Amino acid sequence: MRILPWTREALRRPVWRHVLAVAVPVTVMLVIAPVDAYAEHVPNLPLLAGVLAIAWYGGRRSALLATVVSIVVLHAHVLRRHGTLRLEVPDVVGVVLFGGLALFLAWGAPRLRRMLYELERERQREQRALAEAERHGREADELRGLSQALTSTTSPTAAAQRVADAVKRLFECSSAVVRLLEVDGSMVAMAVAGENPVVAPGHRMPPGSGVVGLAVTERRMVVTGSVLTDPRIGLPSPVREQHERLGHRLVVATPLVVDGVVIGTLALNDTAPRAFGDAERALLQALANHAAVGIRNAQRFQRERKAREEAEASNRAKDEFLAMLGHELRNPLAAIGSGVAVLNRIAVADERGAVARQVITRQVAHLRELMDDLLDVGRVTTGKIVLSRRAADLGAVARGTWAVLESTGTFARHAAKLEVEPAWADVDETRMAQVIENLLTNAVKYTPAGGEIVMRVCREDDAAVIRVTDTGIGMAGTLLPRVFDLFVQGERSRDRGKGGLGIGLTLVKRLVEMHGGTVTAASEGPGRGSVFTVRCPAVPAAAEAPATPPTRAAASGPRRVVLVEDSADARQMLRAVLELDGHEVHEAEDGLAGLALALRVQPDAAILDIGLPGLDGCELARRLRATDAGRDMVLVAVSGYGQPDDHRRSRAAGFDAHLVKPVDPDALARALLGGFPAPR
Repeated sequence: MRILPWTREALRRPVWRHVLAVAVPVTVMLVIAPVDAYAEHVPNLPLLAGVLAIAWYGGRRSALLATVVSIVVLHAHVLRRHGTLRLEVPDVVGVVLFGGLALFLAWGAPRLRRMLYELERERQREQRALAEAERHGREADELRGLSQALTSTTSPTAAAQRVADAVKRLFECSSAVVRLLEVDGSMVAMAVAGENPVVAPGHRMPPGSGVVGLAVTERRMVVTGSVLTDPRIGLPSPVREQHERLGHRLVVATPLVVDGVVIGTLALNDTAPRAFGDAERALLQALANHAAVGIRNAQRFQRERKAREEAEASNRAKDEFLAMLGHELRNPLAAIGSGVAVLNRIAVADERGAVARQVITRQVAHLRELMDDLLDVGRVTTGKIVLSRRAADLGAVARGTWAVLESTGTFARHAAKLEVEPAWADVDETRMAQVIENLLTNAVKYTPAGGEIVMRVCREDDAAVIRVTDTGIGMAGTLLPRVFDLFVQGERSRDRGKGGLGIGLTLVKRLVEMHGGTVTAASEGPGRGSVFTVRCPAVPAAAEAPATPPTRAAASGPRRVVLVEDSADARQMLRAVLELDGHEVHEAEDGLAGLALALRVQPDAAILDIGLPGLDGCELARRLRATDAGRDMVLVAVSGYGQPDDHRRSRAAGFDAHLVKPVDPDALARALLGGFPAPR
């Protein structure tokens, strides 16, 4: 039953309940009295309804009063209808029955109402308890899932996004944002969940601004139901405009704290004002605790992974360096060893002896340069180099270094140009010459034949500048930041045509920095050339050192031999050794020429360098083995690489022997006579 609000208010007061208990029966009788026919047949039904209404809404006492009044007015109505004070038996019975029924309603209706009310309250309590249990279950599931996700997540960004998504789902808010605290105090959004067209990952808030700034400052949760008018919140114009645009009212932020250090904040925003109770605060804090630990663990894992990757890269660089070092040292040693073998076999006045001595001289110089670079890197790294500085013209230093390189034929296959202006600086001239030489040889190494190399020395503002520009192979964007790192080189090929150990540019950088200068590298990409620029009041150079190997026993049984080697000195000396042993030697400098020569000459044996340009030694061996002429030919591999994998590759390609440079003449003699075991 529904009653008017003013009646409900009146029924709360006992006086008004009693007034209604009297007024309702009287009013009912006044209404039905004129209708005699109706009143005669059902005079008590409206009165019973009135008693029931009073009993239901007014309580038992008011209902009993209404019952008494109803009996009185009903009795009066019956007397008035008969026009006499005497009641007939049926009327008496009717009044008694009415009174009994009215008393039953007056007594039972309030009790029934209370029972129904209690049942309704119990049902509501059960519904609330069920809803609360479901909410707690949902929160527990969310927290459990979040914990598992954060445990397995190795990315800080992914961990932050999972937390933001969980807050959005649990609190059904407009948006949730996870921010990290920067060193300067600004807050950078790391993850955003929900509709927030203004804030995206990377969005930055000034230090101490907004609700998140207050949460960081006070190191506690901050809740505001009116972010735009709350006097506690400092809102710079951009932040205020963001909240106004998004229509935010409720904003809650709590700091992310790990080991007593604030690393960021977790915040939620809502456009509808609402209460944020203790249970919700506790849940948000629990989420913040999970987020802080998960994000910090992910950050630590990421740092550890990066450190591990750097260590692995360093280890790979070391292994590659050692392999390159062995190869680079073996090439000149091979030529020197062959040259010494020739000298040991011929007369002093023989022209071949003079050539051999020249080759030994050149290769010893090359070895000296390699060793000096290695020693310089060690000395620079440990700070053991002492500069002898004085005022010097870098243009004059550049001209001297250029003349030396030009005289040795360094620029023979390139269009090289020197542009020099006076540029004085306080430098160690020897070390500066070393810097210039390394930059120029690097340009020659990575510029194809016919390419241009330009070195310009000039004064720009307060700096003495050396700039080396080439039209070579250029550098990828990923290589540029690492080009001055130790042992780092451009893309390597097995032919090792470019040579080097990857330490020249490292020396350049360290020596230039020792002079208080800077060196930079620039390239527009692969195939677009490179530019190296040195700016300084100072810059570095190289040195020399000798060597000598042993003798060997002669071999017999002349053979027709094809020798394929791309190093002219090594090829010349090895040919001399073979000819002194009585062999007929035919030579080629690359793989394709060697294949054509072998098919034409059809030799008894072929000595093939593995790292050949055009067609490498392994492929050349495979092609020879596929021909009738090469099926029974003795194939000897010669290489600067001697690891087990290198021997396996040689065997798979069809070689009979794999000799490591510098080649032992006795081992070579045995191999040519077929007495050498197959490659391991």
